[in-house]
Amino acid sequence: AENIGRARLAGVESELRVSAFRGDLRVSHTALVTENGSACRFDAGACERPALPGRPAHDLVVDVAYSFGALRLRYGVDVVTGIQANLTGGPEGLVPDRALHSFGAKLEIPQVPGLSTSLDVRNLFDLRAVDYPAFGGGTLRAPIGDLYQYPLPGRRFLFTLRYTPR
Repeated sequence: AENIGRARLAGVESELRVSAFRGDLRVSHTALVTENGSACRFDAGACERPALPGRPAHDLVVDVAYSFGALRLRYGVDVVTGIQANLTGGPEGLVPDRALHSFGAKLEIPQVPGLSTSLDVRNLFDLRAVDYPAFGGGTLRAPIGDLYQYPLPGRRFLFTLRYTPR
């Protein structure tokens, strides 16, 4: 983390939820415009303010779920684009876009009201590395992350057993 003297952020968040029959769809999108007011990239003599590092320009989340009696299945995708990796900005500092998939299953235990179990798999396809632009041209394979020094984890399994008294 680095201190930035002046910064501007403006954004829009939107969400759509639709439920029909035994299915649900949720789509949410965040669009963010940021500016590092303490730095300039000079382009044709004009000061162009770079984006703030580590803040995505777009984050799109889509979740689809469907219930089969006591069993509920879910599939999701999270797409993140436009993350600047450095304070100076420019296309050479953009973190590659990524799409992480997830899957989940939840089972309500019919014999015990209020008891459920679930399994979630995050980063379903175990995406761990992508090709970044390399200094001087070409590409460099490196771990995915919001910034180069902070890699995201690979595939994760989360098991939950929950009891809610009724």
